[in-house]
Amino acid sequence: MTELSDADRFLIQQIRSGDQSGWEQLISRYQGRLCAFARKQLKQQDAEDAVQEAFISFLKGIDNFEDRASLETFLFTILRRRIVDVLRQRGRVVDSKTCELATDDASENPLEQIAEPDGLSASGYAERDESFAQQRDALQAALRDEVLRLQADLKFRDLQLIEMVFHAQLRNKSIAERLSMTEQQVALQKHRFIKRVAKSLAEVLPAAESNVDPPERLLLEVWECIRPTCPKRSTLGKFKLATLDTEWLDHIQFHVAELGCRLCQANLDDMERLLDEQATQALCDQFMQSSIGFFR
Repeated sequence: MTELSDADRFLIQQIRSGDQSGWEQLISRYQGRLCAFARKQLKQQDAEDAVQEAFISFLKGIDNFEDRASLETFLFTILRRRIVDVLRQRGRVVDSKTCELATDDASENPLEQIAEPDGLSASGYAERDESFAQQRDALQAALRDEVLRLQADLKFRDLQLIEMVFHAQLRNKSIAERLSMTEQQVALQKHRFIKRVAKSLAEVLPAAESNVDPPERLLLEVWECIRPTCPKRSTLGKFKLATLDTEWLDHIQFHVAELGCRLCQANLDDMERLLDEQATQALCDQFMQSSIGFFR
């Protein structure tokens, strides 16, 4: 997932200036995928209410919006927190990261719940400090660069391992079983990835700020913020049409189906809805054209 696009940046500028058309465009652009995500966890009316509240929450806090993550990621984060609130109000125990009901397996993961939905994490409070903000920006860039390097080299097995660590937050044992590796091999790959990220940080930060590896908790938070391995919507469209190279098709299938990325699944569901609507409209147009002569 990329940083804030120029199109989204322009929309935000319009909204901040009080341009209603900019707000209408933003809702039109994102409401489909947000509703698709919410309907996976809530009944239709509750899902639509949650999306509406997410939009209102974003609008109320737009002056505080920063472009460290994509607008889509930011909106999904607000919506996910609202869904968690709704489910918890009904007495359900929910994983704040996935919006799913908590399971015994989830409770075993010491790195889950990296940020409570109702408040800032420890690093969230620290981000108010300018120095920390610079470090966080540098860490985001380093993570993106490492993901891009693995993608460019078509090292999808390594990328899957890293996604299991930071996206799914699986234990080394579970990753080893899925990839037919030993736990030691998984730990080594993970260690090398973090070392490469630390090396990238050392190139842009003062030595005093980059002489140690970034804490894994912070890596998890930043990963969740920028979602560096989530494909662009245009790439998901090519995946749906099966027009990508085989390696990419297989990898995105892993990301969406096996890894279970709910945000990418919501995008694909929304695309399916749009395609259905286009097909229905095309058929309607065909019927109209074939019968228009009867009205002359």
